[in-house]
Amino acid sequence: MKKIIILGTLILLVSSLLISGAAAQQETGFSKLIFSFWAGLKPLITGQAVDDLSLIEDEQEVKRLQNEPTDITDPVEITETEEPLLSIQAVQNISACGSSFAANTEYALNQSVNSSGTCFSINANNVTLDCAGLTINYSQSSIGNAVNTTGYNQTTVKNCNIFQGSLTQNSSAIYLESGHNGLILNNTVNTLDTFGTAGIDLEQTNNYTLTSNRIASGNAALAIVGSNQTIITFSNITSTGSTALFFVNSNSNRLIYSNITANSDDVRGVYIFESSNNLLENNTIISNGELNDGILVEGPANFNNFTLNNITTSGYLGYSINMLDEVYNGTIISNVLTTTGSDGRAISLG
Repeated sequence: MKKIIILGTLILLVSSLLISGAAAQQETGFSKLIFSFWAGLKPLITGQAVDDLSLIEDEQEVKRLQNEPTDITDPVEITETEEPLLSIQAVQNISACGSSFAANTEYALNQSVNSSGTCFSINANNVTLDCAGLTINYSQSSIGNAVNTTGYNQTTVKNCNIFQGSLTQNSSAIYLESGHNGLILNNTVNTLDTFGTAGIDLEQTNNYTLTSNRIASGNAALAIVGSNQTIITFSNITSTGSTALFFVNSNSNRLIYSNITANSDDVRGVYIFESSNNLLENNTIISNGELNDGILVEGPANFNNFTLNNITTSGYLGYSINMLDEVYNGTIISNVLTTTGSDGRAISLG
């Protein structure tokens, strides 16, 4: 096993790992990436499993996090989409799937529901769906989503147990497109399909917060596509057949205190594609299989920051952090990088 701890100004080597040649691959493309190490030694904090919802003391505190900027140098300019939160009216109970939602309303599920395709289509602003721990079993025989919304803002989905009822393709559990300032809180999501289906799929959104979710998928567990200023915290994100978490053309996102696991060959724990100013901090990232990466970055990509993460790869040619061409001005700070397969590398640049 090869293990490297990057901490402060000191590089600690364990089990006779040498940072040279194939082990670190620093001789090519080193100038493309700026390694920024803290001036003094600080305690190493690594990601850990988080299932204790007491860590999230207040839903309003979660929403407040949406307004905190990502602290990364030279952020990409993002179009301002922030809106004041509207007042929620009295809670309405629902007992069946449907698409009749009124703005500024909270809906509480009072029994588990089933759907051959899509269950809930939210078609109004400032709607909250609270499943109260009950189950949505969707896409039992046709394409669909457990919850979807396109073009509406301030959507909240919380406390849902979501299961895909068949191997139907292109049927993400939660699908959110062209909306802003939403919250996905304390959901358990399981999808079966291995092609075109994600556990949670955000497309062209801004200012979404995903907190305390448990996502497992045969394909991508979480896809962030064309979406900016997403905050992902205290979540378990697992894929058994693909890359666990994608950032595609997405900027200024934050992944914090979460567990990311990919269990297959030729996949990534986190894949950052043509995305900049993203922060990954205090996460545990595990990629099990051959030709795998803990984190893969493919450019053009700038100012991505990886801090205080614990990243492990196993299997032949496993890279903890792999930077391809056109990756510039990133920082790698105080991470624990472990490779256990043959010809594995802690860091590969260019």
